[in-house]
Amino acid sequence: ARTLQPVTFLIDHAFQKARQKNIKYWNWEASPSHESGVYKFKNKWGSTDESYKIFIVPFKDRSFFLSIGKEKIAEEFPYFFVYPFQQL
Repeated sequence: ARTLQPVTFLIDHAFQKARQKNIKYWNWEASPSHESGVYKFKNKWGSTDESYKIFIVPFKDRSFFLSIGKEKIAEEFPYFFVYPFQQL
């Protein structure tokens, strides 16, 4: 199904819904570099480079994360980028 470009369809659908709600910003988050395929893909959609902040709102008390530590969190979420380990 990759040749059918389903991701492009989903992005376009999400953009249309955002436009209907007068949403003017779409956060793609960071790309590895300006030479990366990801950056070029986003650029085709008219993206511009802007600075942004990430706000973390944990659903548990900080002591819980300190008690299980970075390794256990990574083990529970092996395919996710969990931010920010260095602040545990």
